[in-house]
Amino acid sequence: LIYGCVRDTTLLAELPIDAECRETLKTLGKIKITPRGIVHSAQLLGTDVDLAGKVTQSLVEASRQLVVFPGAEFTRGNFKAPDLRIEPGGEVTFRHPALYRDVDVAGTFHAPLYATGLVTIRAGATFTGSICGGRLVVENGAVLVADANISPEGLAEAEKMKEQMESSPPGANERVVVTPT
Repeated sequence: LIYGCVRDTTLLAELPIDAECRETLKTLGKIKITPRGIVHSAQLLGTDVDLAGKVTQSLVEASRQLVVFPGAEFTRGNFKAPDLRIEPGGEVTFRHPALYRDVDVAGTFHAPLYATGLVTIRAGATFTGSICGGRLVVENGAVLVADANISPEGLAEAEKMKEQMESSPPGANERVVVTPT
């Protein structure tokens, strides 16, 4: 099932992509790229994007949140989203600095991370790397192994990084495969 690979139309519905899509897709709802979904040479715009499939040579923008699932494949520079969520069972590694507003880790995340909002490490999740930002929640049962600067200075550093990354985002060509844990 591929629902709504529609040119120059903005829809209000949730749009699942369960096959190959090479079109422009716009929705005020959620775009769900299933494990069988392959997006190539396309432009996707949605409120939220759930990614369990493969995205290549495309621009994908979420006005709110990118959610990555085990098995997802993408290039970081092809995605724009203020918030990131890593689902349970998925392991994500970013070699270059990552900047988000809010980050919700329910799986495993390895990264140098800058956050202007809230970073949450859920029970059963693992975060390794570094975190600069203003707010951090580590639930009981989570694993955090990181250099962390969670303070007004850390938030200021994340805001400064935001300005720098807007003109030249590091890791734009970094290919990411969300491996099952």
